Amino acid sequence: MMGSFFLNQLRQADLILLNKIDLMLEEEISECVAQLHEAIPGCRIFPVTYSQVDPDSLCAEDHGRSSTTNLLEFPGLHYKDLDQHYNINAHDLAFVSFNFSSKQPLDEARFRNFVEQLPWEAFRIKGTIRFADRNVFLNYVGGMEDWSSWEKQDDTNLVFVGWNISGKNIMARLRDCVLDRW
Repeated sequence: MMGSFFLNQLRQADLILLNKIDLMLEEEISECVAQLHEAIPGCRIFPVTYSQVDPDSLCAEDHGRSSTTNLLEFPGLHYKDLDQHYNINAHDLAFVSFNFSSKQPLDEARFRNFVEQLPWEAFRIKGTIRFADRNVFLNYVGGMEDWSSWEKQDDTNLVFVGWNISGKNIMARLRDCVLDRW
């Protein structure tokens, strides 16, 4: 439970940095983020370790959508750097990354619905998407989507980064977006 002074301070923030998640149990992180989202609907929450913050993510517009993102991965800091410098393993912190590829186009409506339904733990998607009539480039960070036209006729190739998410579940939902016939 949060005290009123603390809660009032949080309500004034544009975003919240939840630092030192490496010292918390996975259940504690989920519970803390859920409490914050419940107490402050629409807040942007950034779980971070070692105060590593991506300046571009901090400056991104919120578009009114509640979000949580990971700022562990930004230029100059890589998982292997964490392993060597801090003697920890990013995968031990439950960070997950995986790829999705498809030579067949995706149904745009189903894919956009998929993106809208992503859990807060899936905080980064980047890559090209092949729809039946065009290709686009998606840059998704913490609930914020940036769609750009992509002139090349590439296949769908997406990279996902998240915290404590099931790649199998997300992959199954993505396969449902693939068009059977085109």
